[in-house]
Amino acid sequence: MNTETKLESGRGQSLLKSSPSPRSSSFPLFLTLARRELRGGLGRFGVFLACLALGVTVIAAVGSVSESVQRGLAAQSTALLGGDLSLRIRGQALDSEVVAALARFGTVSEITSMRAMAGPENDPVTRTLVELKAVDSAYPLYGAVTLRPQMALDAALEERDGTFGVVTEAALLDRLGLSVGDKLTVGNAALEVRAVIEHEPDRAFSTFTLGPRLMISRGGLNATGLDAPGSLIRRAARLRLDSGITAPGVKVLLAAEFPDAPWRVRDTGDAAPGLRGLLGRMQLFLTLVGLTALLIGGLGVAMAVDGYLSAKRGAIAVLKSLGAERGLVLRIYLSQVLTLAAMGTALGLVVGAALPFALTGFLSDLLGVQVQTGVYAKPLLTALGFGLLTAGTFALPPLLRARGVKPADLLRSAARPRAGRLGWRERGLLGLAAAVLAGFALATANDSRLTIWFLLGVGVAFALLLAASAGMTRLATRLSKFNGPHTALGLRGVGRSPATTAAVLLSLGLGLTVLVTIGLIQGNLRQQVDSVLPEVAPSYFFVDIQPAQVEEFDRLTRESPGVGRVERRPMLRARITAIAGVPVAEAQVDQDVSWAVRGDRGMTVMAEQSKDDTLSAGAWWTPEQFGEPLLSLTADLAEGFGVSV
Repeated sequence: MNTETKLESGRGQSLLKSSPSPRSSSFPLFLTLARRELRGGLGRFGVFLACLALGVTVIAAVGSVSESVQRGLAAQSTALLGGDLSLRIRGQALDSEVVAALARFGTVSEITSMRAMAGPENDPVTRTLVELKAVDSAYPLYGAVTLRPQMALDAALEERDGTFGVVTEAALLDRLGLSVGDKLTVGNAALEVRAVIEHEPDRAFSTFTLGPRLMISRGGLNATGLDAPGSLIRRAARLRLDSGITAPGVKVLLAAEFPDAPWRVRDTGDAAPGLRGLLGRMQLFLTLVGLTALLIGGLGVAMAVDGYLSAKRGAIAVLKSLGAERGLVLRIYLSQVLTLAAMGTALGLVVGAALPFALTGFLSDLLGVQVQTGVYAKPLLTALGFGLLTAGTFALPPLLRARGVKPADLLRSAARPRAGRLGWRERGLLGLAAAVLAGFALATANDSRLTIWFLLGVGVAFALLLAASAGMTRLATRLSKFNGPHTALGLRGVGRSPATTAAVLLSLGLGLTVLVTIGLIQGNLRQQVDSVLPEVAPSYFFVDIQPAQVEEFDRLTRESPGVGRVERRPMLRARITAIAGVPVAEAQVDQDVSWAVRGDRGMTVMAEQSKDDTLSAGAWWTPEQFGEPLLSLTADLAEGFGVSV
């Protein structure tokens, strides 16, 4: 220690007076001492650095990936949406006056999509489900469809010698064993495969698909005969705005001109809503997982700091005997902890920021969006805050206990002195640090409600595990009196090291809590699927069976092995136009069931009551009444509509 010391005769005077060397004159005394102690190497702090780096890496990587995808969505929002505005409606076609109104503001493109069955031209048995999409000559308004072999989309879909062309994803050709130039059957039409789709700009608009894409012209769709009453069709009109016209202004004008319109309007802020929602949920979940890992790592930090300070008790006692104040001891070792925390956090930030670059290609292919990878400040600053706050909070208890080391501990070097309890001031400081960490987690969370429940769960888990640790140390101390020498030594070690026992129990307890929670959730979901759903749900559900296909469908189900029961019900699409004689636009409909009066809905036709349906009011119609204008509806709709039998 490069200092001069002298004894002062006055009572209460400090016994330590420092005179720093010229090389360290620019540093305060506590930084000089802290730096010299760190010269011994970082090998003893491997656990400390690894725990922090792991948790920070997860949080930084999740935030960086999410930011990269969000930036990609924002940059490609018009292409993903297909326009500056999109009007969507199910079943019914858009009125010509609506299309004319849209054309006042820019270029309009109409899209029709549905699910259909496709198969080789000369093979009536082989069929697969496809996502059929009919486009017009204006499509796409933004972006471009990339085909292999390269050609214009209009040329690929045009009619040649009475046969319309289609383009499709490679997965469909692989399933059906076809190649470019072959023909496939969709509905009543034989269509020629002209190219393979390599890129579809608005493909990520919907994340839920049941089959590969099959793109066709509007004329080709008419040739299939699938655009018929009762078909489950989704229609959209997309608008590319002229310069000087804004999407919010157009939305206001459309709402005023068509107040009762059943369509749904979206602008670029709503592009790819399914993908955005999925991304938000994944980010929240993975951030909580990373925070859990960081908290468990924080316990490792506490144990590493406690072990390090235990080895430094002699040095601390020497400093105290030379007159070092408690604040000086705290500053020395707090500066060391913060230095190490900065190193571990920096390592985690570097790895977390680099991971999105390594995953760029994978994420772009998986999500169908060109990810804009970069080094973004917000997720990295969030991870930095979590790393430093976690390290400081969990290192605080052993640091505060180290302040209580007394010079007399030099006389007890043969046995480690028992750590004293923290006073109310120290506990208040520790509680404040925990509150700051919790507040930071809440301030940076996407879902404050879920984060609050997470923090409450962590608090309860900590309280229970700390109580269990206190009980274990007391029990170990008592049991050591009734066991042999070897067992007694082990039990006394547990009883004499309550801090270490608490840290170990918290680490194991929190880790096992996470694993048990995940296991219970998985087990409950699996039990729900295995035991409940088979009793109330069919194994397969077929929709949009056309009248001409009913006989063949019934034959296939009868001849298929393992089919025990088939229920087939006629279905149609219709809109509710009035409730109790009042037009829907004027009726009082509860907000929870207002979805039922927007657009068309599926309705089934049954002569006899199904055994799975329970009547809460009224009676089912008799066979003689079947065919009359009678209906049944669910109890929630009746309550929301304000109607009764």
